[in-house]
Amino acid sequence: MKLTIVTVAFNAGRTIEQTIGSVAAQDHADYEHLIIDGASTDDTLARASALAHPRLKVISEPDRGLYDAMNKGLRAASGDLIGFLNADDFYCRTDALSLVARQAEVSPHAAVCGDVVIVGADDPARVLRKYPARGFRPWMLRLGHMPPHPGFFARRAAALQVGEFDLAYKTASDLDWMIRFFLVHGFSVDPLGPTITAMRAGGQSQSVKGMLLSRRESSHSLERHGFGAGWLWMRYLLKAPGFLARGDAFPAPVERRWPVMAAS
Repeated sequence: MKLTIVTVAFNAGRTIEQTIGSVAAQDHADYEHLIIDGASTDDTLARASALAHPRLKVISEPDRGLYDAMNKGLRAASGDLIGFLNADDFYCRTDALSLVARQAEVSPHAAVCGDVVIVGADDPARVLRKYPARGFRPWMLRLGHMPPHPGFFARRAAALQVGEFDLAYKTASDLDWMIRFFLVHGFSVDPLGPTITAMRAGGQSQSVKGMLLSRRESSHSLERHGFGAGWLWMRYLLKAPGFLARGDAFPAPVERRWPVMAAS
Protein backbone atom coordinates (compact mmCIF):
# COMPACT_ATOMS: atom_id res chain seq x y z
CA MET A 1 0.00 0.00 0.00
CA LYS A 2 1.48 3.31 -1.11
CA LEU A 3 1.42 6.32 1.22
CA THR A 4 1.82 9.97 0.26
CA ILE A 5 3.24 12.31 2.88
CA VAL A 6 2.77 16.00 2.08
CA THR A 7 5.01 18.52 3.83
CA VAL A 8 4.25 22.20 3.34
CA ALA A 9 7.30 24.38 3.90
CA PHE A 10 8.27 28.04 3.90
CA ASN A 11 11.59 29.17 5.35
CA ALA A 12 11.80 25.95 7.36
CA GLY A 13 15.56 25.50 7.15
CA ARG A 14 15.90 25.10 10.92
CA THR A 15 13.71 21.98 11.08
CA ILE A 16 13.21 20.55 7.58
CA GLU A 17 16.10 18.07 7.88
CA GLN A 18 14.51 16.44 10.91
CA THR A 19 11.17 16.17 9.12
CA ILE A 20 12.68 14.66 5.96
CA GLY A 21 14.98 12.41 7.97
CA SER A 22 12.15 10.94 10.02
CA VAL A 23 10.32 9.97 6.82
CA ALA A 24 13.45 8.60 5.11
CA ALA A 25 14.13 6.39 8.15
CA GLN A 26 10.79 4.58 7.84
CA ASP A 27 10.85 0.82 7.36
CA HIS A 28 7.89 1.03 4.96
CA ALA A 29 9.39 1.56 1.50
CA ASP A 30 6.24 2.19 -0.54
CA TYR A 31 5.75 5.92 -0.08
CA GLU A 32 6.32 9.29 -1.69
CA HIS A 33 7.28 12.40 0.25
CA LEU A 34 6.18 15.65 -1.37
CA ILE A 35 7.74 18.89 -0.15
CA ILE A 36 5.52 21.77 -1.25
CA ASP A 37 7.67 24.84 -0.73
CA GLY A 38 6.35 28.39 -1.04
CA ALA A 39 9.51 29.81 -2.64
CA SER A 40 11.55 29.93 0.56
CA THR A 41 14.23 32.61 0.88
CA ASP A 42 16.33 30.80 3.48
CA ASP A 43 18.27 27.52 3.11
CA THR A 44 15.21 25.23 3.12
CA LEU A 45 15.74 24.07 -0.47
CA ALA A 46 19.48 23.54 -0.01
CA ARG A 47 18.89 21.41 3.06
CA ALA A 48 16.15 19.42 1.32
CA SER A 49 18.35 18.89 -1.74
CA ALA A 50 21.14 17.54 0.46
CA LEU A 51 18.76 14.78 1.58
CA ALA A 52 17.48 13.96 -1.90
CA HIS A 53 16.40 10.39 -2.66
CA PRO A 54 14.10 8.78 -5.25
CA ARG A 55 10.97 8.93 -3.08
CA LEU A 56 11.40 12.61 -2.20
CA LYS A 57 9.98 15.25 -4.55
CA VAL A 58 10.37 18.99 -3.98
CA ILE A 59 8.05 21.52 -5.61
CA SER A 60 8.99 25.16 -4.96
CA GLU A 61 6.93 28.08 -6.21
CA PRO A 62 4.99 31.02 -4.76
CA ASP A 63 1.62 30.17 -3.24
CA ARG A 64 -1.31 31.82 -1.49
CA GLY A 65 -0.51 30.41 1.92
CA LEU A 66 -0.61 27.18 3.89
CA TYR A 67 -3.88 25.78 2.59
CA ASP A 68 -3.10 26.61 -1.03
CA ALA A 69 0.12 24.61 -0.63
CA MET A 70 -1.79 21.74 1.00
CA ASN A 71 -4.15 21.69 -1.97
CA LYS A 72 -1.17 21.43 -4.31
CA GLY A 73 -0.05 18.42 -2.31
CA LEU A 74 -3.49 16.82 -2.59
CA ARG A 75 -3.47 17.27 -6.36
CA ALA A 76 0.02 15.83 -6.74
CA ALA A 77 -0.53 12.85 -4.42
CA SER A 78 -0.58 9.38 -5.98
CA GLY A 79 -0.67 7.23 -2.84
CA ASP A 80 -3.52 5.05 -1.60
CA LEU A 81 -3.37 7.04 1.65
CA ILE A 82 -2.54 10.73 2.06
CA GLY A 83 -1.14 12.32 5.21
CA PHE A 84 0.26 15.74 6.09
CA LEU A 85 3.46 16.23 8.08
CA ASN A 86 4.37 19.84 8.87
CA ALA A 87 7.87 21.09 8.12
CA ASP A 88 8.66 21.36 11.83
CA ASP A 89 7.14 18.01 12.85
CA PHE A 90 8.53 14.49 12.61
CA TYR A 91 7.63 10.82 12.94
CA CYS A 92 8.85 9.64 16.33
CA ARG A 93 9.21 5.97 15.41
CA THR A 94 10.64 4.19 12.37
CA ASP A 95 7.62 1.92 11.91
CA ALA A 96 5.04 4.74 11.83
CA LEU A 97 4.15 4.27 8.16
CA SER A 98 4.17 0.47 8.48
CA LEU A 99 1.66 0.68 11.31
CA VAL A 100 -0.57 2.97 9.26
CA ALA A 101 -0.36 0.79 6.12
CA ARG A 102 -1.05 -2.47 7.96
CA GLN A 103 -4.06 -0.99 9.73
CA ALA A 104 -5.45 0.46 6.50
CA GLU A 105 -5.13 -2.87 4.70
CA VAL A 106 -7.60 -4.53 7.08
CA SER A 107 -9.73 -1.54 8.07
CA PRO A 108 -13.12 -0.71 6.51
CA HIS A 109 -12.75 2.96 7.49
CA ALA A 110 -11.90 5.85 5.19
CA ALA A 111 -8.96 6.98 7.35
CA VAL A 112 -6.42 5.76 9.88
CA CYS A 113 -5.05 8.03 12.60
CA GLY A 114 -2.22 7.65 15.09
CA ASP A 115 -1.64 9.57 18.31
CA VAL A 116 0.40 12.79 18.23
CA VAL A 117 2.43 14.52 20.93
CA ILE A 118 3.03 18.26 21.23
CA VAL A 119 6.70 18.90 22.01
CA GLY A 120 8.81 21.94 22.83
CA ALA A 121 9.59 24.19 19.88
CA ASP A 122 13.29 24.33 20.77
CA ASP A 123 13.50 21.03 22.64
CA PRO A 124 11.58 18.25 20.85
CA ALA A 125 12.53 15.86 23.65
CA ARG A 126 10.25 17.79 26.01
CA VAL A 127 6.70 16.50 25.73
CA LEU A 128 4.10 19.15 26.58
CA ARG A 129 0.96 17.13 26.03
CA LYS A 130 -0.49 14.21 24.15
CA TYR A 131 -3.03 14.60 21.34
CA PRO A 132 -4.71 11.19 21.07
CA ALA A 133 -6.64 9.83 18.13
CA ARG A 134 -8.41 7.33 20.33
CA GLY A 135 -11.52 8.73 21.93
CA PHE A 136 -12.36 11.07 19.08
CA ARG A 137 -16.00 11.05 18.01
CA PRO A 138 -17.45 13.04 15.08
CA TRP A 139 -19.78 15.01 17.38
CA MET A 140 -16.66 16.60 18.90
CA LEU A 141 -16.22 18.59 15.70
CA ARG A 142 -19.27 20.61 16.75
CA LEU A 143 -17.14 21.78 19.68
CA GLY A 144 -14.21 22.62 17.40
CA HIS A 145 -12.22 19.48 18.31
CA MET A 146 -10.84 17.24 15.56
CA PRO A 147 -8.51 14.23 15.35
CA PRO A 148 -4.78 15.09 15.26
CA HIS A 149 -4.06 16.08 11.66
CA PRO A 150 -0.31 15.19 11.69
CA GLY A 151 -1.27 11.59 12.49
CA PHE A 152 -4.24 11.42 10.10
CA PHE A 153 -4.09 9.43 6.84
CA ALA A 154 -7.13 9.52 4.55
CA ARG A 155 -7.78 7.14 1.70
CA ARG A 156 -7.13 9.01 -1.52
CA ALA A 157 -10.61 8.29 -2.91
CA ALA A 158 -12.25 9.72 0.22
CA ALA A 159 -9.96 12.77 0.24
CA LEU A 160 -10.81 13.54 -3.37
CA GLN A 161 -14.51 13.22 -2.60
CA VAL A 162 -14.23 15.66 0.32
CA GLY A 163 -12.33 18.08 -1.91
CA GLU A 164 -9.73 20.75 -1.35
CA PHE A 165 -9.07 22.98 1.64
CA ASP A 166 -11.10 26.19 1.60
CA LEU A 167 -8.80 29.19 1.08
CA ALA A 168 -11.37 31.53 2.63
CA TYR A 169 -10.15 30.34 6.05
CA LYS A 170 -6.80 31.42 7.46
CA THR A 171 -6.55 29.05 10.45
CA ALA A 172 -9.59 26.74 10.42
CA SER A 173 -9.57 25.22 6.95
CA ASP A 174 -8.31 21.91 8.34
CA LEU A 175 -11.27 21.84 10.78
CA ASP A 176 -13.60 22.73 7.92
CA TRP A 177 -12.13 19.84 5.90
CA MET A 178 -12.67 17.45 8.81
CA ILE A 179 -16.26 18.65 9.20
CA ARG A 180 -16.86 17.80 5.56
CA PHE A 181 -15.06 14.46 5.94
CA PHE A 182 -16.98 13.26 9.00
CA LEU A 183 -20.23 15.22 9.29
CA VAL A 184 -21.08 15.99 5.66
CA HIS A 185 -19.82 12.85 3.90
CA GLY A 186 -20.19 10.49 6.86
CA PHE A 187 -16.70 8.96 6.65
CA SER A 188 -15.09 7.38 9.70
CA VAL A 189 -11.58 6.91 11.09
CA ASP A 190 -9.80 3.91 12.58
CA PRO A 191 -7.51 5.00 15.48
CA LEU A 192 -4.10 3.42 15.92
CA GLY A 193 -2.77 2.59 19.36
CA PRO A 194 0.75 4.07 19.29
CA THR A 195 2.03 7.62 19.12
CA ILE A 196 3.50 8.12 15.65
CA THR A 197 4.07 11.87 15.24
CA ALA A 198 5.67 14.67 17.24
CA MET A 199 4.40 18.19 16.58
CA ARG A 200 6.29 21.28 17.72
CA ALA A 201 4.37 23.80 19.80
CA GLY A 202 3.76 27.27 18.44
CA GLY A 203 2.22 28.71 15.32
CA GLN A 204 -0.35 31.35 14.53
CA SER A 205 -3.35 29.42 15.81
CA GLN A 206 -1.81 29.11 19.30
CA SER A 207 -1.47 32.88 19.87
CA VAL A 208 -4.35 34.79 21.48
CA LYS A 209 -5.09 36.55 18.20
CA GLY A 210 -4.88 33.25 16.35
CA MET A 211 -7.20 31.50 18.79
CA LEU A 212 -9.82 34.23 18.44
CA LEU A 213 -9.61 34.04 14.65
CA SER A 214 -9.79 30.26 14.76
CA ARG A 215 -12.90 30.43 16.93
CA ARG A 216 -14.62 32.83 14.51
CA GLU A 217 -13.71 30.72 11.51
CA SER A 218 -14.71 27.48 13.24
CA SER A 219 -18.13 28.98 14.07
CA HIS A 220 -18.55 30.09 10.46
CA SER A 221 -17.67 26.64 9.10
CA LEU A 222 -20.04 24.81 11.42
CA GLU A 223 -22.88 27.21 10.72
CA ARG A 224 -22.48 27.14 6.95
CA HIS A 225 -22.65 23.33 7.02
CA GLY A 226 -25.80 23.49 9.16
CA PHE A 227 -24.43 22.30 12.50
CA GLY A 228 -24.44 25.49 14.58
CA ALA A 229 -21.72 26.58 16.99
CA GLY A 230 -21.97 27.93 20.50
CA TRP A 231 -19.82 25.74 22.70
CA LEU A 232 -16.42 26.00 21.03
CA TRP A 233 -14.71 26.80 24.34
CA MET A 234 -15.36 23.18 25.36
CA ARG A 235 -12.64 22.02 22.96
CA TYR A 236 -10.15 22.96 25.69
CA LEU A 237 -11.84 20.58 28.12
CA LEU A 238 -11.44 17.79 25.55
CA LYS A 239 -7.73 18.60 25.25
CA ALA A 240 -7.11 18.72 29.01
CA PRO A 241 -6.52 14.96 29.55
CA GLY A 242 -3.59 15.16 27.13
CA PHE A 243 -1.57 17.12 29.69
CA LEU A 244 -1.84 14.16 32.09
CA ALA A 245 -0.63 11.56 29.56
CA ARG A 246 2.83 12.86 28.75
CA GLY A 247 4.95 10.10 30.25
CA ASP A 248 4.12 7.41 27.68
CA ALA A 249 4.35 9.78 24.72
CA PHE A 250 7.38 8.26 22.99
CA PRO A 251 7.70 4.51 22.33
CA ALA A 252 11.32 4.35 23.54
CA PRO A 253 13.75 6.74 25.26
CA VAL A 254 16.22 6.43 22.38
CA GLU A 255 13.71 8.13 20.09
CA ARG A 256 13.23 11.19 22.29
CA ARG A 257 15.96 13.04 20.40
CA TRP A 258 15.45 12.28 16.73
CA PRO A 259 18.72 12.68 14.82
CA VAL A 260 19.07 14.47 11.52
CA MET A 261 19.48 11.48 9.24
CA ALA A 262 20.91 11.28 5.75
CA ALA A 263 18.44 9.81 3.29
CA SER A 264 19.38 6.64 1.47
